[in-house]
Amino acid sequence: MESIVFRCLRSTAIAGVMYFSVGLLGLSPTQCLLAALIPLFLGCLDVMLSFSYILTGCIFVIAILFHVAFPIVKETKVFHDLTSEFQIPIQK
Repeated sequence: MESIVFRCLRSTAIAGVMYFSVGLLGLSPTQCLLAALIPLFLGCLDVMLSFSYILTGCIFVIAILFHVAFPIVKETKVFHDLTSEFQIPIQK
């Protein structure tokens, strides 16, 4: 019984990380919830745990890099030249 509770709590924590990581990437709450259901169900069923951990970790790293690196890249002259050349609208 204790292992079932621990397994569900662990998968809920991983699902929370997935939810907020996908939310940081700018997706809607519904899409965040759908993405968070993947590690939640896989963790509760104790199936493909490594896949759900890798998926959550990759999305977490991408979300952090997106928020740390993108503002730095956005300030560079090369980025400004590329976006003006291809007429890509970028929010300030």
